[in-house]
Amino acid sequence: MRERITDYDLETAQKNWENGLTEAGIDSLSLEMVAADDEESQIFAEYIQSQLTENLQGIEVTIKTMPSSARFAALSDGDYDLGVTFWQADFGGPINYLERFDSTITRGNYQYDELDELVAQSRAQALDPSGRWETLIML
Repeated sequence: MRERITDYDLETAQKNWENGLTEAGIDSLSLEMVAADDEESQIFAEYIQSQLTENLQGIEVTIKTMPSSARFAALSDGDYDLGVTFWQADFGGPINYLERFDSTITRGNYQYDELDELVAQSRAQALDPSGRWETLIML
């Protein structure tokens, strides 16, 4: 099984941010974040906005709210800088979350070949619960 590192390291994030600005030859960056126009999404977007602007010198984040259908279209079309979306599991099992990152489902226009392969493998193991579990924990 792979080791995962999930520690929060603000100093490293700030250093990487500063290095990125330097590499790009800029001292600030303005980004637009799209979010659904419901209250829960707006609260979530405002939290992300506050964390970014409080912790990364030179970043400006504006929030653009829109109905979910328009937000999904913007995300699918790649018409965004940052996008807020979240998923609530409708059944217990890791595939419920992991499938959200499969390139056939995601709205973020990214692809992780290894994840796609493991999700496909887990689907093929639908009648082998222990084998499927072992595949899913590899993700």
